[in-house]
Amino acid sequence: MFHIARGCQRRRRLLLSVALILCGVGFGGTAAAIGGGPWYSATASLAIANGGVTAGQAYGHFDGYSEHPTRGSVLSNVSYHRAAGTSTNFRNGAYVSHKWWSNGVSCYVSSYSDPGITCGSGWYFSAEQQTPRSQSTTSWNGQVSYWGVDPTGSSGRVGARVCIDISLASDPCSGTVYRGADY
Repeated sequence: MFHIARGCQRRRRLLLSVALILCGVGFGGTAAAIGGGPWYSATASLAIANGGVTAGQAYGHFDGYSEHPTRGSVLSNVSYHRAAGTSTNFRNGAYVSHKWWSNGVSCYVSSYSDPGITCGSGWYFSAEQQTPRSQSTTSWNGQVSYWGVDPTGSSGRVGARVCIDISLASDPCSGTVYRGADY
């Protein structure tokens, strides 16, 4: 009888542990991340042209929401970028601009992406980050960008675009790709 009771107690503890983990309550761990997804690829990249010539390229992966060990509650986006072409007009290199927004309501019916968005309005601009410039035309420069989520919000998104740095002029940029998640 003692062995049966002990077995039931172990099973109850195991089920409680599994339930707590599934609900995002860990024992010294972090909450489960809401998944993200890719935007473009190395073989079919987001591009910016200058004078009809491709001048910068980028692709990436929206990582979604997570509890970062030192940054707290964040959304993150990984981007890879490189310069393209040889014009001296953009020898300062290419970079990725990340613009972050929050929304006070849950806006994503899926874990990420523009097609899954249900909120056409209510977005509040929060911050812009730029990756370091890359002058390489052969190697992809990777960078992770983090945004601390707005504690009063329920959704966040990033708008990523590749730009080329032109001295003493406005930097031309590609179209913007959006990815986001509820948190």
